[in-house]
Amino acid sequence: MSMEERLGIARERVSDFFSTLSQRPEEGLIELAGEPHMLVSYRSLVAAHQDLAKRFGLAAAQLAFYRLGHEMGSCCCKAISEAYGVEEPLNRLLMGPLFFVRMGWLPYVDFLKAELAPGEGWLLLWETRSYFAEKFLELYGKSDQAECSILAGLGAGWCSEAFGLPLAAREIFCIAKGDGACRFLVAHRARLFELSRQEWVSAPTESFEVVRLAF
Repeated sequence: MSMEERLGIARERVSDFFSTLSQRPEEGLIELAGEPHMLVSYRSLVAAHQDLAKRFGLAAAQLAFYRLGHEMGSCCCKAISEAYGVEEPLNRLLMGPLFFVRMGWLPYVDFLKAELAPGEGWLLLWETRSYFAEKFLELYGKSDQAECSILAGLGAGWCSEAFGLPLAAREIFCIAKGDGACRFLVAHRARLFELSRQEWVSAPTESFEVVRLAF
């Protein structure tokens, strides 16, 4: 099956999954596939991140948001994969970016480089426009560091669940720092630090064969 065919099927599944979205105002519930969800503004998320950083330090705030994102990514991957009986790791992976586009986290995901064979050589380099980073810029101005730990966690959680591997993620570029996009490297925990320091990870977008995942 070609990549375009796989992406077409992934779009159909994600669209169908979100057709189950419903509101039950009499009970104060928003449900997706029977699971309660809630709306949270970017303003409140960014403000909460900044407050945590002031109270407990930047590393603690980043870890908390990374873990939140990781759990969201893992749980959502499991939910939609089970709903459609999707077992092949690549097909599980492809639904992730489309899922979070529909959730309102980002407008698209560009896959820049992927090595998806199981093992320590697994990696995915991807980038997007982060609404979280854009709201950070609006509220606080340019940051000295990458701010989208929650998106890094989302990517790591979904990919780990899809492939059954201990993967982690690091943000390479961030709009909140003044970069043109937010870029993330997902890789095996044993190799993430090593890979994140290699020059190709920071190469210009146009140097990659980009695969865009969007609706």
